[in-house]
Amino acid sequence: MAFELALAADFRIATENSQLALPEINLGITPGSGGTVRIAHLAGLTRAKEMIMRGRRLTAREAFDWGLLSEVVPDGRLDEATARWVADLAARPPIPLTALKRILNSTYETPLSVGLQLEGQTFEKLRPGPEFKHGIDAFLVKRKADFSEF
Repeated sequence: MAFELALAADFRIATENSQLALPEINLGITPGSGGTVRIAHLAGLTRAKEMIMRGRRLTAREAFDWGLLSEVVPDGRLDEATARWVADLAARPPIPLTALKRILNSTYETPLSVGLQLEGQTFEKLRPGPEFKHGIDAFLVKRKADFSEF
């Protein structure tokens, strides 16, 4: 169940010695918290079937190669990596970041034309915003934008 919960997150980080599995088939049942669908979407149907129907454990490196993990870090470095990801995301402008997440999640399974339309509409809404002006001003003077004030 923990792996299924992690699959619902935007990003997943694991240590080198981590193993990931949905072993429910070995208990005579199927996963029941979204893991089958999410793995199929992230790694492809053939890989999902091979892993889940066989109850096979993946190494962290293999899970990364399949697109199930965002990063693999040395053992003992998980807190450090998580803090780095949090700091990186916190340094981004919050309104555009939230809008990007909405676009990506909303359009993942839609036709390209619908996704392009939503992306364009969001861009037009955000373009007059203070975050964009701040980002452009910083770019023009060749410095990194500091979005912490937003």
